[in-house]
Amino acid sequence: MTLSPLDLLLMNYATGSLSQQESLLVAAHLTLNPEARRRVARYEAEGGRMMCETTPSPVRDECLNATLSRIGKAPVKPAPAATPCAPDLHIPAAIYALISGFCVSDPRQWSRVTPGFAKMELRLCPAPTRKRLRLMKLEPRSATPPHSHPGRETTVVLEGSFRDHTGQYKKGDIIIVDDPRFVHQPLAGDNGCVCLTLTEAPLRFQDPFQRFMNAFWRV
Repeated sequence: MTLSPLDLLLMNYATGSLSQQESLLVAAHLTLNPEARRRVARYEAEGGRMMCETTPSPVRDECLNATLSRIGKAPVKPAPAATPCAPDLHIPAAIYALISGFCVSDPRQWSRVTPGFAKMELRLCPAPTRKRLRLMKLEPRSATPPHSHPGRETTVVLEGSFRDHTGQYKKGDIIIVDDPRFVHQPLAGDNGCVCLTLTEAPLRFQDPFQRFMNAFWRV
């Protein structure tokens, strides 16, 4: 059986093997999408069944004490405290509480990329890999510049909707783009759109001037 990228993402979430950034993004998706929650519950149940059917391996009696001793000796670096902030009217309260519990971005504010298109960088604690987690906001009937994705991009729609040549995406939907040849120009609906996005590489704008400006926009 071949699993889709979304199935693999949800399965890895159920097994606890995602990065902190990926886990936060999937948790936002689950908060807004009941069907995704049911799928994760099935994966968790299947994982539990497989563990129950696994033949236990014998271990030495001193194994537990040795493990606890190593844990106690490991150096612990305190993580930066998450930065509390006032709710943002553009983001569902449950999602904003989830983000605020893990992020140390300060100040946490929107910065304009192009007219009608803004972003908010989200820095987690501890600071993770080169992947970038951010909120993206499009004003009603506004669009991003045409762009491609050199690395994988995973997006969850938090509020509103957008559409491109592949279809329309609404609150709770998740979109995974993992093809550097894929070019699109998301257009927000009548109520605008707010998304939580995880990218592995900066977007590649198609317009030469915008491609030059990407060094400053860092999108």
